[in-house]
Amino acid sequence: MPAPAAFAMMAARHMALHTSASSAFAAVLAQWMWKQLPLWIKEDISFQNLLKDKKEVTQEELSHLGSVVEKLQEMVKSTKGIYVPQLHATFLAYIQLSCQIKLSQPKLQEQMTRNYLYKSSGKPFSMRRLQSPEFQDALNFATWAYHDDSQVIQEKIHKHGYTLLNHHLPLRPGNVAYFLAVSHEKKRLLVGIRGTSSLEDILTDCCSRAVSLEGKNDDDNSCIEVQMATESEMHLANDDKAEIKSRRERILLEDCNNGDNYIWCHEGILISSESMVRKIKPFIIDLIEECDYSVMLCGHSLGAGAATLSALILRSRFPKLTTNQKLRVYAFGPPPVLDRDSAVAAASFCTSVVNNADIIPRCSLYNFAVFLECLRKVQLRLVEKEMSPTGLISTKAFIDKLSEGTSGKLLMTVSELNKTAREAHEQTTPHKPEHLYIPGRVIMPYNPLIEDFEGEDDDEIDQLKPEQKTWLCTETDGTAAVFRNVEVDGARLFTDHASSSYFEALGMDYDF
Repeated sequence: MPAPAAFAMMAARHMALHTSASSAFAAVLAQWMWKQLPLWIKEDISFQNLLKDKKEVTQEELSHLGSVVEKLQEMVKSTKGIYVPQLHATFLAYIQLSCQIKLSQPKLQEQMTRNYLYKSSGKPFSMRRLQSPEFQDALNFATWAYHDDSQVIQEKIHKHGYTLLNHHLPLRPGNVAYFLAVSHEKKRLLVGIRGTSSLEDILTDCCSRAVSLEGKNDDDNSCIEVQMATESEMHLANDDKAEIKSRRERILLEDCNNGDNYIWCHEGILISSESMVRKIKPFIIDLIEECDYSVMLCGHSLGAGAATLSALILRSRFPKLTTNQKLRVYAFGPPPVLDRDSAVAAASFCTSVVNNADIIPRCSLYNFAVFLECLRKVQLRLVEKEMSPTGLISTKAFIDKLSEGTSGKLLMTVSELNKTAREAHEQTTPHKPEHLYIPGRVIMPYNPLIEDFEGEDDDEIDQLKPEQKTWLCTETDGTAAVFRNVEVDGARLFTDHASSSYFEALGMDYDF
């Protein structure tokens, strides 16, 4: 056989073997990836059509997994006014700049600035009160909702006098896991709602577009107005009128067809809350309407947001729950779920607890817009100094800059960065419906970086255990400036969100 032919034959055999090996590897990888997919995606008709050569998809098919993707796209579009080129590189430069600023400031000045921010955000709140059985029991109920085993939940809540009625574990986005329990002795219905712990929950979290909530009472389509003041009573009539009695006003609304009168909510969590309310409605009718029981909803993270919006829905459909503290919500580390006015008004029934620098309560579109503006300024400065990694020379300059660590020259001064953030805050309208806030009265325990117990009761401080003296606490609401400040300080902004960190703040041993 001529040499060229022999070489061609050998090359063909090599390519055939290589192709077979690649195909085998691809097949194994595809099989593994398929096994990792949740069942709800495999069964979703719109996902199945991705595997087919089909040009047309019906509206019904798009109403499942496709609707999730659509909602994610809508969320991204809401921030399209701010474009940050080279986002990945700019983010790295921002982290370096934040660390440099943190180290460049005198330690005492930095500590005093942070302490003042937390302390001035509201009025002092007693740590002994926060570490009382009221809050400790609520945190236990919220954490126990993470259990998949109904028997474990029953054993834990039984010690507190409750009997498990129902335990629901979701299979798709737009639903939350929860348990329902009752205490006939306390005449109370307890709902513990699980936080984010699955892919489905993450997708629910990400569908964060603000949508309006229509308060409904069976066939009534009235809307609920909470913008004037914190309400103490709410009545929904059958003639398309909504009446609210507040501490200062008595408001009667008619023709609630414009969006200004609606409560604006986190879409994914609202859908989940509506789904849960439909499931627990029979128990509500039996125990609330007929036996005059009260309701307590507890949740952490996603569960905290769902507890708040479920309470809003229940209050709109069962007016009895709006009187005499018949419904209470304890939300630990909640994401922003309500518009500004509604979040403040929710203080009549909702208490949120935010631990230190917890990032989740600060994950609002408002903060995201400010953060993107800061990144854009950092990117412009990279371009000015020819460090934007778009070419060989600029990429090398960018890498050299990052290699300086925290010892190099600041890309921007502290005053320039603060000015950028301040201007971004001024340009962002806080009352826009798409800007959501933490609900209700907000209790914020935090670790002061220096001892600062000024204004606290001396006798109470003396009675605290040594480890408790490292904590202070402030009572405020979701509009406070402290929640517009994201602390870029290692992993703390994430670890402060863990339920175990909330147990520490409440002076409890972690019980899961």
